[in-house]
Amino acid sequence: MAVDIVPELNEKITVAFRSRLMRNRRLPAISRMIEAGTATLDEAHEFSAIVGEAASGALKSVLVGENLPNGTLYRNIAERTVTPLLEETYTLVNDEAVQIQQLLDAAENIGLGSVRADFPRDRIADLIDKISEDLDIEIARRWLGEPIVNNSEAFFDDYVKANASFRQRSGMESRIIRKAESGACKWCRALAGSWEYGDEPREVYARHEFCRCSTTYVANRRAQSVWSKKEWELPKEQLSIMRQTRAPDEMTKEERAEVIAQREKDAQSVIDRREYLKKRRELFSRR
Repeated sequence: MAVDIVPELNEKITVAFRSRLMRNRRLPAISRMIEAGTATLDEAHEFSAIVGEAASGALKSVLVGENLPNGTLYRNIAERTVTPLLEETYTLVNDEAVQIQQLLDAAENIGLGSVRADFPRDRIADLIDKISEDLDIEIARRWLGEPIVNNSEAFFDDYVKANASFRQRSGMESRIIRKAESGACKWCRALAGSWEYGDEPREVYARHEFCRCSTTYVANRRAQSVWSKKEWELPKEQLSIMRQTRAPDEMTKEERAEVIAQREKDAQSVIDRREYLKKRRELFSRR
């Protein structure tokens, strides 16, 4: 009788996942912002990316050839290891978003509460299919990288859509806001803007590999006074660029490779900058 290795794999994945979260240097800062009441939904989105990166790292560290039967990530194993971790990721992302939303509502004396989008089982099932459609473990493991992070960010995007819709139905004015990350690609820069919920283009929730642009919303009694109608609209020149630039799911392999290469270059620049500042501090501390 074959031994079921999934429970042991899940235990290892859980330990690796939590270890990565505990070592993350940004999470304590976000926690302090929540305690101080200064956190916004931008931090909730950042949290979703951090959790996704931890989940990806945990899966890639455990689901390796030497831990799998015949060195293969079979579908039944992928489904019983990846899905439970993504369910935990979904819960963490939504809990964080709800907690931050409560702080924002308290400041505005709003008592509506938050809603959670359903766990996207069909979307996750599609991911499992892609992970297990090739018996080559290295090809399968590629789907445990950035796609896992993107799905974690998508959990937050789903939260944004669900709550913007809920508050709009409750009589509040909901606005969707897309912000481009530093060093964003041409397509993402063009898509940055704000729209009344329901009028936003479908691409506002799209993201390519290594995309960390945020999509959030605002719905409160002060929305009209904080932003004018003009400031909510996407400039025509930006809309023109967006329409002329291919969306992530329409890009060729070469275009996607170019975007990924730029992301990796940007990431390396951040690392190099941090190393420089670290060495500089060490140098001055010795004087």
